Amino acid sequence: MSTEQLVVSLETTSSFKDSGLLGHVHGMMIDIGLIHNSRRVESVSANLLLKDLLVQTVYKKKIKPLIGPFEFNVDAVIQWFETVDKQLLVPKATVSMSTGLITVSLGQEHFKCFNALKKQFLEKQTKKTDVKKTKAEFKRDEKPKHFYDHVAEHTRDDLRTGKFQYIMDPDETTVFASPGEIIFCNQDADGNSSMSWCYNEPRIISTVTFTPIPFNLPGDGSGDKNEAVMVPCQLQYFDFPTRQFVTYVEFELSENKGTDLSLPEVKEINVKDLLVSQIWRVLIRYDLNPEERDTEVTILPASLAASMRVDSCYIPNLVPVLQIYVSSPVIELRLSNHLQCLNKDVPSKLKPFVFQKSSSEDEEFALVTFKNPILIGSHLVGSYSRTSTQITTGMEASVVEYRNLTLQPAIDMFDLYSDISYSPLKKSSLLENNITVDPVTIRVGKGVVHTLNCAALAWNQVYNDKNKECCKVVMSHYVICNDTCHPVRFGQVGTDENLVLKPREMCCYSWRTHKNTQKLHLCLDGKIWKWCDGFSIDNDSHVVRAVRTIDQKYTLIIQVKPLSNVQKQVIIKGQLLVSNRLLQNLEMKISTLAATSPDAIEIDGLIQPEQTLPTYVLEPEEIKCIKIRMQGQTAWTQEILVSGDRMESSRQIKIMLHHNTFIHIWCKILTQKIQSALLTVVIFSPLYVIRSHLPKSLFVSVETPKIKQNYQVQIPGQGREFHLDCLGSNAAQSLAFHLSSEKEKSRPSLTLSTGMIDQVERANIKNMDIDSLTTQWKSSVLKEWPYCYNEGEFHPGEPLSTPEYSEFDLSLQTIDLHVNLSEYWPGCDTLLVDVFPWCLMTNRCDLDLVVILANGDTWTLPSKKTISPPTFDDGFNIGLLSDGNLYKTRDLKLSGEDVSTHKYMADIDTTLYMDGCLHTQIVTTTKSGKQIYFISLQSSFKHKIRIISVHETFCLTNLTNHTLKAALHCVSQKGKKVEPAYHCALNIPSHVKCKKDDSDIYPLTKWYLLEEMESANPQHSNKSDDYVQYLLLMDNTPANHKSCNSSSESTENVDSLVSDWSYPLRLLSNENKARMTLSLPRPGETPYPLCITSHIKNGVCYFVIEEDKSPICRLCNKTSIPVHYGYYDNIVAMSGVTVQEETELIDLLPTIKPGGIVFYTPGLINRKFHEGIFRKVPKLHIGIYPSDIGKIDSSQACLWSNAIDVNSNFESFVPIKNAVDVKVKVEKVAMVINVTIQPISKVDVSAKEIRSRISGKDTKVISESEQESFKVCLEMEKEETENAKITFDETRLLYSIGLHIHHICVILQDESDSQTISEVLRVSVDNLFLAHHPSSQGFTENSLSEKYHICTSVCAASIQIDNQLFYAKGLFDFPVIFIKQSNAAKTMFAVPEFHSLSVIEKLAVMKSTSFAHMQIIMEEDILGNPVIGTLELAIEPSVVNIDDNFVFRILKEIEGLIPTNLSDSKHSRIDIKKLPKSFRKMSGVLSCPIRIKHLCIQPISVLLSVHASMKLFIASDRTPLSFGSFDKEGVTSTTHQLIQVLVMHYASGALFRAGIVVGSLEILGNPTGLVRSIGTGVADLVKLPYAGLTRGPGAFVKGVSGGMSSCIKNISSGMITSVTNFASSVSRNMDRLSMDSTHLQRQEVQRRQMPDGISSGLKQGLTSFGISLLGAVAGLADQPIQNILSQEGDSDNQLSKSKTASGIVTGVGKGLVGVFTKPIGGAAELVSQTGQGLLHGTGLASNRQNPIYKPEKILISESSNGRIKYIKKFLHSVPNSDIQMMVKADFIDLTESDVKVDLLLTNELLFVINCEDDAQQQAFSLAELEMSSNDREIRQYLKKNICLTGEIRQYLTKYFSTGCNENKDRVAEFIDGTLVYVSQVTPSPSTTCDSQSESSLSPVGRPSAGPQFHFLLDKSYKESFISLFYMIKDTLSGKDYFSFSSKQA
Repeated sequence: MSTEQLVVSLETTSSFKDSGLLGHVHGMMIDIGLIHNSRRVESVSANLLLKDLLVQTVYKKKIKPLIGPFEFNVDAVIQWFETVDKQLLVPKATVSMSTGLITVSLGQEHFKCFNALKKQFLEKQTKKTDVKKTKAEFKRDEKPKHFYDHVAEHTRDDLRTGKFQYIMDPDETTVFASPGEIIFCNQDADGNSSMSWCYNEPRIISTVTFTPIPFNLPGDGSGDKNEAVMVPCQLQYFDFPTRQFVTYVEFELSENKGTDLSLPEVKEINVKDLLVSQIWRVLIRYDLNPEERDTEVTILPASLAASMRVDSCYIPNLVPVLQIYVSSPVIELRLSNHLQCLNKDVPSKLKPFVFQKSSSEDEEFALVTFKNPILIGSHLVGSYSRTSTQITTGMEASVVEYRNLTLQPAIDMFDLYSDISYSPLKKSSLLENNITVDPVTIRVGKGVVHTLNCAALAWNQVYNDKNKECCKVVMSHYVICNDTCHPVRFGQVGTDENLVLKPREMCCYSWRTHKNTQKLHLCLDGKIWKWCDGFSIDNDSHVVRAVRTIDQKYTLIIQVKPLSNVQKQVIIKGQLLVSNRLLQNLEMKISTLAATSPDAIEIDGLIQPEQTLPTYVLEPEEIKCIKIRMQGQTAWTQEILVSGDRMESSRQIKIMLHHNTFIHIWCKILTQKIQSALLTVVIFSPLYVIRSHLPKSLFVSVETPKIKQNYQVQIPGQGREFHLDCLGSNAAQSLAFHLSSEKEKSRPSLTLSTGMIDQVERANIKNMDIDSLTTQWKSSVLKEWPYCYNEGEFHPGEPLSTPEYSEFDLSLQTIDLHVNLSEYWPGCDTLLVDVFPWCLMTNRCDLDLVVILANGDTWTLPSKKTISPPTFDDGFNIGLLSDGNLYKTRDLKLSGEDVSTHKYMADIDTTLYMDGCLHTQIVTTTKSGKQIYFISLQSSFKHKIRIISVHETFCLTNLTNHTLKAALHCVSQKGKKVEPAYHCALNIPSHVKCKKDDSDIYPLTKWYLLEEMESANPQHSNKSDDYVQYLLLMDNTPANHKSCNSSSESTENVDSLVSDWSYPLRLLSNENKARMTLSLPRPGETPYPLCITSHIKNGVCYFVIEEDKSPICRLCNKTSIPVHYGYYDNIVAMSGVTVQEETELIDLLPTIKPGGIVFYTPGLINRKFHEGIFRKVPKLHIGIYPSDIGKIDSSQACLWSNAIDVNSNFESFVPIKNAVDVKVKVEKVAMVINVTIQPISKVDVSAKEIRSRISGKDTKVISESEQESFKVCLEMEKEETENAKITFDETRLLYSIGLHIHHICVILQDESDSQTISEVLRVSVDNLFLAHHPSSQGFTENSLSEKYHICTSVCAASIQIDNQLFYAKGLFDFPVIFIKQSNAAKTMFAVPEFHSLSVIEKLAVMKSTSFAHMQIIMEEDILGNPVIGTLELAIEPSVVNIDDNFVFRILKEIEGLIPTNLSDSKHSRIDIKKLPKSFRKMSGVLSCPIRIKHLCIQPISVLLSVHASMKLFIASDRTPLSFGSFDKEGVTSTTHQLIQVLVMHYASGALFRAGIVVGSLEILGNPTGLVRSIGTGVADLVKLPYAGLTRGPGAFVKGVSGGMSSCIKNISSGMITSVTNFASSVSRNMDRLSMDSTHLQRQEVQRRQMPDGISSGLKQGLTSFGISLLGAVAGLADQPIQNILSQEGDSDNQLSKSKTASGIVTGVGKGLVGVFTKPIGGAAELVSQTGQGLLHGTGLASNRQNPIYKPEKILISESSNGRIKYIKKFLHSVPNSDIQMMVKADFIDLTESDVKVDLLLTNELLFVINCEDDAQQQAFSLAELEMSSNDREIRQYLKKNICLTGEIRQYLTKYFSTGCNENKDRVAEFIDGTLVYVSQVTPSPSTTCDSQSESSLSPVGRPSAGPQFHFLLDKSYKESFISLFYMIKDTLSGKDYFSFSSKQA
């Protein structure tokens, strides 16, 4: 069955953006075949061919390709094999799939389409009716068992029983054996012999035995020779999916003895190693040594059948049900950004410019290529159920570098092999993945990091669709901005690029080509384009370019400034800039004088309020004058001259405001000399600006006595500004302030004049950039009012709306105002009048308060309001109205001094200092009892105003996922114990998912005072510390919610809720970063622990609640009575107190209800949490009340047990005095101590009675009745245990992943050069192995934590860090930074079939040979929180070389990789309270500390060399440092604490080696190294003769000579090295003391050229000495001259003269110093170089450490273009032209030379791009082209070019015919113009033998007569290119489906 076209469409409704999927097949063919016998069908075969399969997405009616087009071919065969009993059939399906080139495109629009499809699918699913599950669904389904699971058929000696038919194969053709046949092949194509046989069903070979086989040897060989002959052979099986034989076992055959093959036994434990196949073969290998082989066959294949015994086994359960094979030549994953799906807002750093409309919607930014991917899979069912998959592919990744739009390799090509197996086990399923990777090279540079970061930002915009604040992602490296009033054209020099920018428009720019000089040139758009000279835009500077022609004369200023570490902004400006800082629109007229005409030309413009116009491209001499007027007025101002001698830099201009009303404004003219250009800035600003800091508006009466004018204006408050429009010049203004229009004016009045600006302090703008003066001039004071917000609480944004005045503001009669005069804008003459009160008081709490003065005056201070009170000096109180009564705080006082001067004064708690805070409280009385309100007052001084803000003292943030109910209790410290109350609690919502604009703080304002203080009136308490705060919590989530009973309810109802509340927690409100814990009960569920942390800032205590991830104890009560618990603190122990909880002020003990569980962390551990990393638990006590066991006790005191040490596991009886005995079991699991309190069983009771009678003590034991009550708890325990076991038995999925990388390199690249990319740092790692698998230490049946442990390990055979700049540029002192010591190298022993080992076995092998390894075993505690069970780190002895200059260089490169955001985060004004981020982070650290059961860092040995080039050169050479092991158990700490302990451990180890460090200094001659060398030589002198003495006289003599040689060698090398290092250190320091940087740099470069022998050492030393002598003499004249030249650019003449004189003196001084230091340094360098030459020439020097790889330089000009470059630079002028495919090819010209080209296949045209010139060669219409594949011509071409070597590429010939002579001439010109010879690539011999069909793969008829073009294409791309070509051609001709669907879409 076949068809031409098939289209499948999946669409959604319009509500889902009209999304959908389109599948298109250009041709389909299906073949089905059956093979059957008389009884049944034996097999079914099918073939499916899909031609040009294409999958597309539709989103908003836009179609984008997703996958394809590609050819898809499927071959499937299903066979049925009978079982042994002939009753069942065993199926086996084999599927082989092959495809052509697969292209997968992925972008944001595809993601949105998939998301829309998913949403509609889920919506359809929810509309379906829910079907109730039956009980049977909840039962565990047993695995279906096949009847043939354990049926097996064993046969013996299969080949010699007569069941097979022998077939000889003399013709050497490839024939596969059929069932029941044996085929003998004497010689195949490789020259080998074989015997293959086929069973009727797939079988397992269990035994293979060979008897001695007679060899057919030529000539007369002796017996000895025959015995030595061994013939290599292989036992192979036929793999049906791949259609090839695979080697199973290799062996050798002998003529004299038999051979038994070692095969796995057919047992269940060897299931993974057993192989099932229907066809087997024995291959006799003759191709291993073909040169030694004789012409005759050594072994006849037929003799194998007679001498070979084969036993087999048929197990149907091991026959794969499914085998699959998938292959493809290439898979390309193209990642793109779809710009239409992204935000388009302009980033703040690029404003006020707007983006130019982009010509491309899709920008491809990365390409991931998979070469020859192959997938092989098989699936077994039954008891041996297993699924295995093998994936093999080559992979590489390239990223578009947006500077040149070229593809830059990020990951070089590497081979990847992955073996994935899934095995369902009884209790869990195991997914094991073994990944092997061949050498990987990862390149990291600024271009790659920038592109990936921008792509991540773009994808984040789509993923977080609700984030509307994101701006446009700018991916290009350059942003060209036109800041002129004229359109500007620009382009790259030497290209045809011509882009245009409108005024205030910008575009994202990349270079047109990377093969030419990268400079820009530009011109103004007009009739004639005169380009200016080219200029570079890579350096941050100003560039001036002038164009001078007959018709044009203009100058442009180009400013290049950085936007980020990679991006730069290029701003094109003129020489005239006009800025309006008024609040009115201004009309402007510029009169110019044209160069070609004497008449003036006027230029009109409109300036918006507070805006700056684009610059005008005018020459200063062309500007005649400027005139302005208010918009809508007729009268122009006087002429304003902006150039020439008559120009005034500052003047007042009289301008008409409205009819017959005039005002004055300032006109400020600033100039800045930029090279040859003069930038002129004209700023219009008001005379005066008034800014009021009052909460309300202020009325100002303005009087001008000179003209007798008087009027009134209203000034807005809250930091707003008001421009005062009035006359200036000699007219003074008198200002009088009043609070309202009816109230009295202020006295005295304020007189303003324009001359007062010279009396205030002004900013120095001499050295300021005019650009900053014109862009950064707006004030931010308005955004900060009322100046009481702290960091993290306030975000700048839009101003507040008009405020609602409080009653205080309306009733305020008088107020003292302060006025301050200052310069408003730097460089302008506008006078700022700041009007502010003496104080602003803000109420930030939720209470309406009252301020009460000592004289009885009261002011209302509403919540969230700000007032400006009148001045008061006496004390005051803060009051609160409640039920008509006024309650107030204690007497408070204000002070204008700093708190630091009165820190220890007695009134510190009642005085509010200028920069201090004050805590106070208000006690009220209500019907329900006494309540206390804690508030804090904070004072600061900002903008010359005292700011007083009132806050709640306590705030709470709930970072749990539960809604909590909180009861706030307050108890007097001097009172007695009180009972807690559980009424009127607060609901605390969860703040985890709090929105950005919502507060995440709950104020704790009102507390319930349980008892009034007896010694003092609580209303006048001196300190807030006199009260202790307690917090009780209850889970109030909907599932556990219980209504809060009111106080009028009965006691029984209240008591019923007591068990739901937590134990009262004492809040440590006066300690910062304090940690508190409690256990929160949950009715019917397990409680969970909470951690509460306190944080203090500005007098406010923030309490943060989070789930405690590290509880210390878990207490379980399995008795029938409540049990109390507590800990004993011997430090703060009190008489009569057993546990610390008894000292609390609330009369309540922590209780475990019967059958209950609580989590408990003793307070002592919380208090000492910051003191160390270990947590020793104090001893615990358990107790009961006598009433709970029916015992009457008058005291009713709790009876406590003896102290219980829970730091170790035990199980014993614990007696409670005068009460009962219980059994306590302590078990520590995953860092949690589980304490179980159990009743004593009957057996335990009998034993206890016997022991008590023997001891004579009367001890109460639990009675039988109590035992009955205990049974309930025991039954409950059993039920929980069974449930736990059932949960454990459920199937879980375990992962076991192993990644083995043979070699990996990470290269840090330097991309600062525009021509080349060089290496800076290379990190090389050999045999890197990463493993993640279940640990063998995991599950134990009796453990409380019935969970598997997960082990993660990292091993590396070697690690080396190389300085690639050492040999490339001669920079820095060490070529190798980090390397393992030579004596620490471990050789990796060969492991047979290493790739077939499991992950754990591979880890064991790699760990034994690794240089460094780290292992982490992760566990989970009973709450599921992660715990590090074991952390082990080990590293072998290593060498570390540190050069401080190299470290600084690396830090600089890394800093350049850090991305920079172009837009500031947008925040609206938020005056709500937010928890500071630092507090949230600290709370997370304290609630979830690091828990490590065992931390072990093995001893570390390092040879350290350090070169520090600061003021002096300090060097330490090969200092041996050894650090002991760090082995700790039970670590619980924060990251900061753990790092601190580790630093102290290794710092102390370094201090102990301080003597060795000092002795290794080169300035001292390295005496440590000298002693070490002498010690080594003397030791060898003794050891070697002694070792030889035991082996004989000869060995003794040899040992004596060796010892003497070693002694002399070590002593000599040590002494020479010591002298050499000392001389080198002296030379370096003398060079630095010479203070000549040029001489120092020259000497450093010379010094890094290491001599190879004595002659080279002498030569370099004498050269350095001579240069030093010459430099000493020349420095006397050179240094003064250099200092004079450095002062030439100083513009201040007087200052320049003084600096010149001082420079001459300084230079002479430096020259004199150099006269002494340079010769000394040269002489020392002579000694150093000579010593180094002697060491290296005689072999006494240690082995020189060299980098593994030579530094590589990548030429940017050789980079290949990305697809996006052709879209942006070539196709932007072609409308509706999208690139359908781009392939690289070689054009064969008439001289048969290769020309590298890119073929671009678009919707209508075919472009040919010359890669060498980076230019378009030709463009053809697809309608006039024909295309086909011609294999005959390629063979002829390859025969002519047999000398060429390289990769085979297929030959593609394109035929096209033209209909006119013009086209023929064009083609001829194209052929003649492409005769360029480039490097040729030729075929490999392996593929030249490949014969391909010579028929065309595309439906091409006979080509018409016309020119032909020949191209060489890669084989993988050829077929897809031809198929896509004809698909597009059919679409153009209307033959394709898409020619209609595209029109409809």
